[in-house]
Amino acid sequence: MKENGFFDIIIIGGGLAGLCNAIHLSKYGKDVLLIEKNNYPKHKVCGEYISNEVLPYLQFLDFNPFDFGAVKIENFQISTTNNKTINAKLPLGGFGIVAGLAIFGHKVMATIGHGITHLTPSRGFAAELAAACTVVIASGAGLPISTTQTLVGAVLGVGMARGIAAINLGVVRNIVVSWVITLPVGAGLSILFFWMMQATFT
Repeated sequence: MKENGFFDIIIIGGGLAGLCNAIHLSKYGKDVLLIEKNNYPKHKVCGEYISNEVLPYLQFLDFNPFDFGAVKIENFQISTTNNKTINAKLPLGGFGIVAGLAIFGHKVMATIGHGITHLTPSRGFAAELAAACTVVIASGAGLPISTTQTLVGAVLGVGMARGIAAINLGVVRNIVVSWVITLPVGAGLSILFFWMMQATFT
């Protein structure tokens, strides 16, 4: 706290993300007040695992997740219906997910941030707040939802608040079509890969 009784930044909630931001900002000399309802560590990260690529950043924050019961995932195993198994080492952890985000993630961010409707800081904040509330409510109810789809819906809502003309209907159409297509395509590829592995190892 500054001598005048004020803070540079106040972070309300945010779970692990809020905690990481508070520590990061404090390392750069900012006076940060973090307001969190629950004690740490309570929150689970997405997928309940931390990618190996994130560990250097956590070390920069002087935080070691293994001190709090985290388990290092180094092996990958698939079992078939006749009890045969496929084993492989995972030296890079979630490298594939991170690589995909780094290479193609900018397209998704550009679509949501610019393609659907024009966003200003206030509109962006309203969309993020709405998406966060939706995710929290759905998580509390045990509903499996997509955070990306939730955010797209929130951005659509911000655009519709200014009228249907403020929305790029062509982009929205492509998003809806992609949602419909990815479900059967994902299921079909899963069946195909399972049959391939079953034929190989049975």
